[in-house]
Amino acid sequence: MSDKNISALLQVLNSEQQIIGRTDQKAFTMLSILGVFMVFFIVLFLKLRGEGQTPISLAMTDSSDVFMSKDLKKWESREPILFK
Repeated sequence: MSDKNISALLQVLNSEQQIIGRTDQKAFTMLSILGVFMVFFIVLFLKLRGEGQTPISLAMTDSSDVFMSKDLKKWESREPILFK
């Protein structure tokens, strides 16, 4: 093969490699976004079903009296601030 043919072949292969790289990056981004929404909806589903405290609701709970009181039942029965 001549140098011209080899150069053209290498240019085509380089373009294909760049396209594959961009496609992989887009797929990784889409899967990351899907994972974030999946976690959000799982937590929301568990909260709507009423299956105890979820990590999100525990984070939104007023914890000012938790460290003053040793009564853990009071902590479990607290309503999140968001819904008051």
